[in-house]
Amino acid sequence: MNIPGFFTPVKNISAKVIWPAEQPRDFDIYAMFRKKFTVTSEKCSVRIFANTYYNLYVDGSFVHRGPVRRRETNAEIDILDFDLSVGEHTVAVLVHHIGRECAGHRKGDRSFWCEIITENEKICSDSSWKAIFCDAFDSDGIIFSHYDFREN
Repeated sequence: MNIPGFFTPVKNISAKVIWPAEQPRDFDIYAMFRKKFTVTSEKCSVRIFANTYYNLYVDGSFVHRGPVRRRETNAEIDILDFDLSVGEHTVAVLVHHIGRECAGHRKGDRSFWCEIITENEKICSDSSWKAIFCDAFDSDGIIFSHYDFREN
């Protein structure tokens, strides 16, 4: 599956939906994704989607928390434009997949999708991205991730 069933596609999508291979459980999962990339121009755009929440970091600095609020039948991607210095950079994303219905969400597929677009290239989520599960967050008890992640 390349696009979640509830995802509204945009034109020219090259990225793949990715997720770590081993599954510790079906709900309240935290996963981390990372990719190094090089830019040859200062303008950069990130198109990103994750179910249920994500924190986006570039070179270790927090950039954005998402995704955009949406109806489950018409999910959209976040599009973020910013400048980066020419050279090597690292994008890192922490995703919290709730995986069950709660006050603000319905059950949905585990998914992370990202494209980093510069003037000269497009870096797309695929099997070359590092993807691991994260056990630094509490997965027991009542879910309140819409307030923030519960760190152990």
